[in-house]
Amino acid sequence: MQMKAVRRTVTACATVLITGGSLIASPRADAAAPIFPTYAESGPKVRANVTDIRQVVNTLPVQVQLSNFESGARVTVQPNSTWNGSLWIPWASNDSEVNNKAIRVFWTSNQQDHLYYLYQDYLHPRDEIRWGFNPTYSHLSGYLAVGGSSTGGGRKSLIVQDASHGGRPFWMENVG
Repeated sequence: MQMKAVRRTVTACATVLITGGSLIASPRADAAAPIFPTYAESGPKVRANVTDIRQVVNTLPVQVQLSNFESGARVTVQPNSTWNGSLWIPWASNDSEVNNKAIRVFWTSNQQDHLYYLYQDYLHPRDEIRWGFNPTYSHLSGYLAVGGSSTGGGRKSLIVQDASHGGRPFWMENVG
């Protein structure tokens, strides 16, 4: 009799966790990028696709460092080499979220420091990945879309490249 009570309690707890969204099975490695609900500070419900950087290609002759301030993950990519792994791009919709969550990308070349902020604009209808020089959300503050396949979420390759001649420091490609 006591075993039935334990089973009912476990079943009830699992049901609450599953329907409440706290217990979700991990997606298969070959599954499409998951869609997670989130809420902007102003309150409307927003759905955005996750963008997962699966590889960082450093085409520069110097070391590049990426720091995800939301997850605490840090990646160092040696000169002219590639890092493989998983690094989700944080969603942002305001200055506070960019400042506290964005991925900071840093390198030094020609005795000059380069610091950029990367985030996913989840209020943008295409889940656009944007980059800029200062930790603000405003599109008027110089944030630009990353070149290439930087919309729609999914698995991506981030290419870090020389932008000294007015080009973009970042490019993205879809990864299978």
